[in-house]
Amino acid sequence: MPVCIKCQSQFEITPEDLLFYDKISPVFNDKRFQIPAPRLCPDCRLQIRLSFRHGGSLHSRLCDLSGKKMISMYPADTAFKVYESSEWWSDKWDGLNYGRGFDANRPFAEQFQDLYNSVPHVALVNTNAENSYYNSHTINSKNCYLIFGGTNNEDAMYGHFIISCKNVFDGMSINSCELCYEGISSIDCYDCKYFYSCRNCDDCLLVEDCQSCHSCIGCFGLRSKEYHVFNKPVSKDEYKKIKEFYASLNQQKLIDLKKKLNEIKSVEPHIYAHIYNSEECTGDMIFNCRNCLNSFDCRDCEDCKNLSFTPKSKESYDCTFNAPDGCQFTCDAVSTTGTHSAFVTSTIWYGNDVYYSIECHYSNHIFGCTGLRNQEYCILNKKYNKADYEKTVAQIIEQMQKTGEWGYFFPPKASPFAYNESLARYYFPSAEEQSLSYGWKWHSIDQSIPRVEKIIPADKLGVLADINKVPDDILKWAIECAETKRPFMIQPAELKFYRNMGLPIPLFHPEVRHQKRILSHNPRHLWIRQCNKCGIDMQTSYSPDRPETVYCEKCYLEAVY
Repeated sequence: MPVCIKCQSQFEITPEDLLFYDKISPVFNDKRFQIPAPRLCPDCRLQIRLSFRHGGSLHSRLCDLSGKKMISMYPADTAFKVYESSEWWSDKWDGLNYGRGFDANRPFAEQFQDLYNSVPHVALVNTNAENSYYNSHTINSKNCYLIFGGTNNEDAMYGHFIISCKNVFDGMSINSCELCYEGISSIDCYDCKYFYSCRNCDDCLLVEDCQSCHSCIGCFGLRSKEYHVFNKPVSKDEYKKIKEFYASLNQQKLIDLKKKLNEIKSVEPHIYAHIYNSEECTGDMIFNCRNCLNSFDCRDCEDCKNLSFTPKSKESYDCTFNAPDGCQFTCDAVSTTGTHSAFVTSTIWYGNDVYYSIECHYSNHIFGCTGLRNQEYCILNKKYNKADYEKTVAQIIEQMQKTGEWGYFFPPKASPFAYNESLARYYFPSAEEQSLSYGWKWHSIDQSIPRVEKIIPADKLGVLADINKVPDDILKWAIECAETKRPFMIQPAELKFYRNMGLPIPLFHPEVRHQKRILSHNPRHLWIRQCNKCGIDMQTSYSPDRPETVYCEKCYLEAVY
């Protein structure tokens, strides 16, 4: 087996993988250019792709076109120009004006970086937003705040990868949920708080891996149950009394609830993976898929491998955040959708035959381009006729083959984001020194103190603090994060939500809360482990050294039904 050139771990390349790379290898100027097998393991490839995706830090700066103040994914000291979204999408500038010819005496990556640093870039990827300015990588948002990755949401705050939700706060990877708080990897839930890997549940508090459950508290692994507390049935009247006790939550009540739930989880069996209505799939949180391997948070995909946060894709490898419409015959792509035969791309919307390009939309047959819209047959933003395009691309690939660039993702230094402002920081935590040694950038976190009346340390809120006793004046204060000491503020809509839901004021900065959700989630990595009941081998995100009792699907269904 090959050894990853970054982490030195062994990884598998199957005959089916080689057939896929062979199938998508392009032909230019009547010559076929073979895409080589990867040099990095799947985890390291994912880390690089995630470093090209914005990860949650927003900056106040001036637009380099109009000079007006705006919110941006990029800080003011970024090497390239940044335009406010409406101006970037306007006809006030043209990406073709930055085009240049290919220099055979220089590496392709170096020339692309020069182009990338010359072309203006959009401040926020935030389309069709109504009162939803402070978001990134979102489509169709109304009254949303600090949502990073989402479509068709309303009245949502502090979420990552939120789809078709309303009145949801502090969520991650949730779909079609309403009136919910602290949901993780769940779908079709209503009026739920602190829930994980749940489907079709309502009126539930602190539940995990529950399906079609109603009115449950502190439960794990239930199916089609109602009026259950700590996995035991109770009468409707008894449930009402218990619910009333938890109607106003505080930190101490949450601590006690989580302790009891963990005791239940320590003895109840866990299913090896959450794979629904799917065939021949491995990974977790997979819905309506067929033959998708090592994939996570995927829906309606077929014949794919190494996918994450991706719907509606076919015959694609190593693709991440390809919402809302997925991709086909695509490899090594992040934030790319609606593409066919795309290879090594980032933030590409609805294009065909796109190679080594970033932030190009509705364009076909482009190579090494950035900032283009509605174009075709372009190389380094220079337009060609079809024949010259194919001839020049063939020459470039031949040069890239000699330099060892062809067939591999952009180098880390090409990412427009500092490592600690990309999504990679959450899934692959790395210190500044280590990140810089691998070629990533690093940006100092803004430690400026908000202009507020006072800053309250989180521990001063008290573990017994009652949301009903929190004054409106808290909107004028900042809270010092209990972990990082970084101050954060409570928004008016947020305070109203906490009061309506009987929730305590959070003790941690929103970014820390998201990091904690990721840590509570199983890793996006698969191990071979034996079923604790029948002993068969299974691929699961529970590592063999973890203490949980994990069953294969057959044994789990026998145990819970």
